[in-house]
Amino acid sequence: MNFYETLGVTPQASEGEIKKAYRILVKKWHPDANPDDPQAAKKFLQIQEAFTALTSSTTSNQKSTSNSQERPQKSAQKSTPTKKTGDHFKYIVSISLEEAAEGCTKSIQFIKNNKDGQRETIKLSVPIPPGVENAQLLKVRGEGESGQKKDGDLFVQVHIEEHPLFKQEGRNIYLDLPLSLAEVYTSSKIKVPTLYGWKEVTLPKNLTCNQVLRLKSKGYPRLGGFNKGDQYIKILFDVPQELSPENLNTIIDILSEPGVLKTRFKDKLKKGQIL
Repeated sequence: MNFYETLGVTPQASEGEIKKAYRILVKKWHPDANPDDPQAAKKFLQIQEAFTALTSSTTSNQKSTSNSQERPQKSAQKSTPTKKTGDHFKYIVSISLEEAAEGCTKSIQFIKNNKDGQRETIKLSVPIPPGVENAQLLKVRGEGESGQKKDGDLFVQVHIEEHPLFKQEGRNIYLDLPLSLAEVYTSSKIKVPTLYGWKEVTLPKNLTCNQVLRLKSKGYPRLGGFNKGDQYIKILFDVPQELSPENLNTIIDILSEPGVLKTRFKDKLKKGQIL
């Protein structure tokens, strides 16, 4: 990766110009500002990596020049000076809502300067606890920039991706579940998705459209995986307002196969009473 191209600056850019370009790009590509763009988080990390590399390089070059002017006899022997306390790093990692609910481990990779002032690639496995909140910072001690007396820390910011099915409100999870008429009138049980896999649910008698079912303790947990909320399922299906005799007889013939039609709905269907 060309760090200068990533930040949109030239190799002759000053540290001030690099910082200005960085601030503009960070604001533009921050995942919170691009919730529907899965590439935003990746672009954001590339910008961070380029900024860290270029500012470290600029600072090193400035210090090396200063040292060569003051003590030329030692310039060839001394490497980039190391701070007493290393700088902190921030790294953004994206996870799904299911991973956030159950906890997971993510592998991350970044570049930093070691105690000798040399750049090295760091690979870490970071545990994400169940119940983590969006934008929460997880601290990994000693994995920031190296220092003479103390290394900086790494702060991993968790970005929870928007889910295509579930909507979260606090610790409760909401799901709109479309069903066909065949499922409504022929099935006593259905399988529904949850954050923790599929769950078999018994449909109540005389089920109506927009009726809400509750799955206890299938919602989002508190940090650590405890005290889960509930999941609420809104049942959706289209109800025909008028049926011709021919269409009604066709439906009855299809659904009246042995073991198919629920007995409690048969009389209503024959009378044209869908609900």
